[in-house]
Amino acid sequence: MDKKSLQLKQVFLHIGLPRTATSFLQSKIFPFITGIYYFGHADLKTQNTPFILLEELNKQNILQIKNEILDYANTLEEKNILFSSELLVGLPNYLLNARAIKEIFREPKIIFVIRKQADWAESLYNWHMTEHVKFFLDNNPADQSCICGIKEYCRRFDLRNLNWHKMAKDYAEIFGKENVLILPYELLKEDLSEFMSRFYEFTGFTPYHPENIELINPSASLTSVKYSPCLSRYNDLIKDIPDGFLKKFIQKNDRGLKNILSKYTRDFDISGEKLTLEEKNNIMSYHKDSNKKISDLAGIDLKQYGYY
Repeated sequence: MDKKSLQLKQVFLHIGLPRTATSFLQSKIFPFITGIYYFGHADLKTQNTPFILLEELNKQNILQIKNEILDYANTLEEKNILFSSELLVGLPNYLLNARAIKEIFREPKIIFVIRKQADWAESLYNWHMTEHVKFFLDNNPADQSCICGIKEYCRRFDLRNLNWHKMAKDYAEIFGKENVLILPYELLKEDLSEFMSRFYEFTGFTPYHPENIELINPSASLTSVKYSPCLSRYNDLIKDIPDGFLKKFIQKNDRGLKNILSKYTRDFDISGEKLTLEEKNNIMSYHKDSNKKISDLAGIDLKQYGYY
């Protein structure tokens, strides 16, 4: 079977956004759809296939990925292939990922799930502070710049860039409007049956509706994050030293000092780190016009969910 035979298969890519019930879809629905070959981000079988290379397109040789994926896909019996991973969206450089995906697959179909920008930013912050920060500090204890309040987090992230319409429009131009499905997270929460009906109509998959609709991986309950202010301050001082012999000497011989400094910790209280109603309204007001446009593009009245 040669690579041209992949044209007889159809590849569907569920690309996120993050924090839009992706874990729920990956755990409670996608694995149980019959007649397709499903790959999920956290699935062990995905880790052992070339499809995992799609999660790091910016670090890979696109032609090599294409050849490996097509060779593997041609060994599958199923005509329809579904791969779900939030990393496929590739924020903030989503265009690079989209163009690379287009190079790899002939006519992929894209499932793009969006969420109100203000709620999305708050949910992402919650996840960042409770999950990502712990992982980051375990591996980079000297760099505690990842710990911050939600206002500083939003400033760094620059919420003005959360233009879902621009992203969806770019996807439509790259893949073809008929090959892009836009669904709001709010629809999933309010009416899962309608959300999935639109999904199945777009994909042509045999419908599967779960009995248990409890969402997986909900927003974490915020409490606090442990950090070392002394280690953080020391790290800042080292950064200010000009590159040269002295800086290299200190960095080479300061492991013992860092261990001592890291023993003094404080709790960074994040229980009250939430956006105010006024701040949320301001964010949504900024995106009002673009959200009206994506409402038209998606064919769903997003006004009912508070997008504008």
